[in-house]
Order: sequence, then C-alpha cells, then structure tokens
Amino acid sequence: MITVNLLPKEFRVRPQSKTGVLPLKIAAIFGVLFSLLTVYFYWDILKANSELKRIQAQWTSLQPQTAALQALEEEVEKKIKPEKFFLESFVMAQRPLTSLIAWASELLPESIWLTAFEMEREGEGGHFRLKGLALPSGGKSSIEAIEIYLHSLKEKMPESELSLTTTRQTLEGRELTQFIASFEWGAKPKP
Repeated sequence: MITVNLLPKEFRVRPQSKTGVLPLKIAAIFGVLFSLLTVYFYWDILKANSELKRIQAQWTSLQPQTAALQALEEEVEKKIKPEKFFLESFVMAQRPLTSLIAWASELLPESIWLTAFEMEREGEGGHFRLKGLALPSGGKSSIEAIEIYLHSLKEKMPESELSLTTTRQTLEGRELTQFIASFEWGAKPKP
C-alpha cells in the first residue's frame, strides 16, 4: 500500500534523526560528572593540604620535646639500665658478693691461702668458685683442712651445692694440695 502525504511541506512532520541527540546527551552527562569530580577532588586536596600544614606546625612544636625524650631514652639505655642490673645482681641480691668474700676471708685458716675467686650471677642463681693451696698443719692433712674450711663456708650458704677438685703439687720441696671449690645455688641456667 502506498501512502501519499498531501499536506503542504510546512505542516508535514519531519522525522528526526536520533543518532545526533544521543551522543550530545552522553557527552553532556560526562562533562557534568567530570566537572563535579574535579571540584570534589580539588576540595579534598585543599582539605588535605590544610591538615598537613596543621600537623607540620604541631610536629614543629613537638620536636624539642622529641629530642629531649630521645636523650632521656639514651640515658636510660646506656646508664640507668646497667646500674639497675648491677644493683639487682650484686647489691640487692639474696647473697651479696661482699658477704661471700667476707666469709671466705674470715673462715680461712692459716694453712690455706686463696689464689683466685670468681663469682657469676645467672638470674636468681649463681656460682662462687675458690681456688687455693693448702699445707698440712697441726696433725691434719691438707685435704682435711680444706674440707673443714669449705664445710664451714657451706654452713653460711646451706642451699648451695658444693663440688671440690683437689690435686697434689710439689713446690720448692714442699707438698701442697691445690683445690678448686665451686658453690652453686638457685636456678640452673637453661642450655
């Protein structure tokens, strides 16, 4: 069927092309979105910059305090902690070094002399080692004199364990007994 439009050209409905309007609408929408995002991100950058300036000003005011705190921390690490360790280990310990040395000196008989002594602290435990030489005297052998001396020391430290090693030695024609006594107490070190 054939249709003929008899209306004059001015009154005729013209078909409009849909392809020209749609890309313009999409471009306009993208342009508006781009503009809105640009404004939002610009405002966000301005806000971040003002926050950064505020934090930098605060940091500048805190820097002298930070330097003082670092100096204080260094003093604690290098001076106070070693002093604390020394005080806890030797001065305030259950068995101070001075009393061990005093006992070793007070109880020492005339026929025995000490050549060395050592003390080590390990946590709550410790070791006290004596090295010395003994001569026989007064009807007692040198080993008996050493045992009497060490047992009198052990009475001052009842919870300690005593181990003794002796060897014979001749010095300038005299027979001496060399001994190493070790007192151990407290917690054993973990291997």
